[in-house]
Amino acid sequence: MKSVPMAFRDDLGSDQLVDLLRSNIIRCVLKPGSRLVLDELKARFGFGASPLREALMQLVAEGLVVFEVNRGFRVAPLSKAHFDDVARVRTALDVTAVTWALEHGSIEWEVKLVGAFHRLASLRKSSETTMEGEWSAAHRSFHSALVSGCESPTLLQLTASVFDHIERYIALSVTLEGTIRDGMMEHEAIMKAALDRDLTKTLDLLHAHNRRTEDTVNAYLLQNGGE
Repeated sequence: MKSVPMAFRDDLGSDQLVDLLRSNIIRCVLKPGSRLVLDELKARFGFGASPLREALMQLVAEGLVVFEVNRGFRVAPLSKAHFDDVARVRTALDVTAVTWALEHGSIEWEVKLVGAFHRLASLRKSSETTMEGEWSAAHRSFHSALVSGCESPTLLQLTASVFDHIERYIALSVTLEGTIRDGMMEHEAIMKAALDRDLTKTLDLLHAHNRRTEDTVNAYLLQNGGE
């Protein structure tokens, strides 16, 4: 990746810097377990040491970066145990978030969900585009829209954080031969069940959808010795 001139980043705030680093970690541009040397990050992203250090500390709080005394920062490693943990947490959060969304979701929520699906359906998924560009953003927007009717900022923050961790594993596993599936029918079925306020069906479809992703990731982890 080419270094970005310092002047290009002068107008970006701290939140945008955090978003930039988070995106590079989630997409595994910054590799799991790799050291995050401030001088290298300064040259790469065009920010000063102080804002970089503050941003990295926020990502430590999110579990995406690890800080070790006398050793500095590094990208949080990935492992089978960690993936199993975040997958279980996602399942638990989904039950509550979807339940509340179907109970409290307004007409505006329905419109948001339908719009997110149509945006996702308009894009083509491939191994080259899955974790970058419009498809990744649209996929995240769909799952975010599904639970957005829960009316709980705290719950939405938790689901977004867990989604970040899941996406790191998807970014590593997506190039595994034969893992790109056409999930559009799955997303459409989930949307329709949610709009019908059919909680049991929505959760069954969502869990099945997520399990297929988990199967792909687990196949990758098995093939690569759990790394």
